Amino acid sequence: MMVRTMKARGIWGAFLVLPLVLGCSWGKDRGALEGDPMALLREGHEKLAKGRYEAAREVYQRIQAQDARKAYGALTQIRIADTYYGEALYEEARAEYEKFLNLYPYNRLASYAQYQLGMCFFNQMDTVDRNPEFAQKALEAFETLLSRYPQSPYAEEARIKIALCKAHLAAYEYYVGMFYFKAKAYQAAAGRFEYLIQHYPRSQQEPDALYHLALSYQALNRPRDAQSVLNRLLNRYPDTSYRSRANRLLSQLADQE
Repeated sequence: MMVRTMKARGIWGAFLVLPLVLGCSWGKDRGALEGDPMALLREGHEKLAKGRYEAAREVYQRIQAQDARKAYGALTQIRIADTYYGEALYEEARAEYEKFLNLYPYNRLASYAQYQLGMCFFNQMDTVDRNPEFAQKALEAFETLLSRYPQSPYAEEARIKIALCKAHLAAYEYYVGMFYFKAKAYQAAAGRFEYLIQHYPRSQQEPDALYHLALSYQALNRPRDAQSVLNRLLNRYPDTSYRSRANRLLSQLADQE
């Protein structure tokens, strides 16, 4: 979990310079701000860069409170979200990134907000034996990024995270399937294995799922379905460790016909 978080923060940290890079265009309209808005933005940036998240958030919130014309609304909104993310307060960060996307869906930082939204869920993913809700929501957020912002600089990272989320979800389905299989609840086990094979093809668990799906079909007196699955296993994974067992099972099933 720490590796994921630090990697994400490395990407997120690159955006800390945006107040300075984009300051010229955003500094043209000071709205009702008291004092130099760029000085306030720099102050917030410096605190954020030093990990003083609460102090940085107070600066950005002060800008928002004074900014009657909303000249700095998008920038302060994304930065407030970043302060929560930096503190690993992912539920609060998620709410702020979602608020940004609702208010500024076409802003230049929208794809960043969408990526960070996915990371809020991604960083809360648990072990495969626990509820996969966060993995599913992270997957949906990253897929949304690719569909809405295909040219985003975060597209490649989103694809990597999608693969990791799918691997996690496949492992969860296999875990649950094996729970049912060991309990001899073969219909329920077959349903899990079928879902895994359909939704997460070529996953690490697919050979295991195919073999145990065949065993489940055998137990359910569905020999032809079992044969079909075993042939699929051998054709798709000719070097599988299940090869000898699969061939023996095919012979047994043929004798039963």
